[in-house]
Amino acid sequence: MIAITIKANDKHLVLLGGLLPDVAWVGMYLVSIFDVDPMTTYPYFLSLHTPFIALLLSSSIASVSSQPKKSFSLLAIGAMSHITLDLLQKGHRQLLLYPLTYDQLSYGLFWQEDFMGVGLSALSILILIIYLIRYNHEKATIFFGFTNKNNMTIALILLLLAFTIPLSTENFVNDNTGYSKFVQDSNFKNDVAVDLFNLPVVVIDNRPYITIYGKYFEILTEKKLKTGDCVSIKGIYNNGTIQTSYLHTHNTLSKPLFSSIGGLLFTLIWIRRYI
Repeated sequence: MIAITIKANDKHLVLLGGLLPDVAWVGMYLVSIFDVDPMTTYPYFLSLHTPFIALLLSSSIASVSSQPKKSFSLLAIGAMSHITLDLLQKGHRQLLLYPLTYDQLSYGLFWQEDFMGVGLSALSILILIIYLIRYNHEKATIFFGFTNKNNMTIALILLLLAFTIPLSTENFVNDNTGYSKFVQDSNFKNDVAVDLFNLPVVVIDNRPYITIYGKYFEILTEKKLKTGDCVSIKGIYNNGTIQTSYLHTHNTLSKPLFSSIGGLLFTLIWIRRYI
């Protein structure tokens, strides 16, 4: 949406910038393929989904472009708009000031699968289609090259920083995020307040459980749940069980569907810009 309103060529760079924070979720998906508990790598990937890392990635990409300043501006606009939208969604807690602080923020106005969330996703797809048709003959004015050794060195250094800084802060993030803090507290505390987001459900002997860091916690709820459901919950933990005061079941179809369509349109737009 923002890309259309910008009065400049190379609006496709805004779209690319909008994808940069999701490097984190691509990483989590790849890790899950190798049967690694995604919660064990969650603190690292959570750090990647931050303004600081997004700006480092934008700088790395821009440094090998023909117009570094303009490229960085467009990429950064896309990345910051993505993070701002995530801040408005319930459950999307952001390390907004990382690495200066590890406090997570969320304004929680709507769930992604609510009418507003689905409406925004559908509107984004419609705008991408309009963009593809309206600017079909617009060619890129910014190009990328890898022959300048100095620029390549700068790009690689920035890229290395973007992926290694989260490794050095992983323990700090781990001690301050809701998932890991809850698991630590559950080892020696009862009556622990629970506020957890988007966790998969496993039903064992007709009883629903969530799993975090390899530990299973039974959910006490009147709602019927099945294996494969994803839930966000609030409640109180006691002796391996969570008595829920609030439980939201996520629609696991809408996000992959919109993401797949958006990814296809994004690819077509980039092909048209450079071919």
